[in-house]
Amino acid sequence: MTASHSPKPTVTIRRAQGTADVAQCLKLRAIVFGDEQGIPLAYRHDDIDQTCHHLLAYATLPADSTTDIAPESKPALAPKDVPAGTLRFHELQPGLGNIAWVTVLPQFRSLGIGRLLMQAAHQVIANELMWSKVLLYAQCDKTGFYTRLGYTIPAENTVYLKEGNPHINMELTLADARISG
Repeated sequence: MTASHSPKPTVTIRRAQGTADVAQCLKLRAIVFGDEQGIPLAYRHDDIDQTCHHLLAYATLPADSTTDIAPESKPALAPKDVPAGTLRFHELQPGLGNIAWVTVLPQFRSLGIGRLLMQAAHQVIANELMWSKVLLYAQCDKTGFYTRLGYTIPAENTVYLKEGNPHINMELTLADARISG
C-alpha cells in the first residue's frame, strides 16, 4: 500500500502595500490573537498600524488542495495563494526598532513561516532602514523561538502582564548594518 503525501506549500513573504494589505494583516491578527488567545480588539489594533511596516506571508497550496482559511476577498495573487502569517515593525527611536504581532495561522505553523517572517523583517530593518537594534515584547512561552533567532533577554528585565499574558522584553543587536538574504 502506498501513501500519497501532498507536497508542502511554498511560502512567499512580501511587504504589505496599502490599506487592503494592512486590513489582511489585521484579519490574521484577529484570528490568532483574538479568536485563539482571547485578546480584546482594543489591544490588537492601534493608531500606528497604518504607519508601521507590515510583512505578509502567503502559502501557495497545491492546486488540488482545499483550505478553510481562504479569505472572502483574495489578494491579487495566484488562486491558491492564501494568507498564512504577518508581523509589523516600526521605529521606537532613532536606530531602535520594534517587531510586534508575529502571527502565523495554526494550520501553517509547521512550515517555518514565523522564522521566515522574522528573517525578512531583519533584512528590511538592517539593509533598508539601517536600525541597529530590535526590541520585542515576547509572550513568555515564545521566548525559545526568539532565542533561536538570536534574541536575548536583558539582565535587568522582568516578566510583566500585557494583554493579560506574561511577556518579557527581548532584544537583538544587528551585528553589522547588512544582513544577507
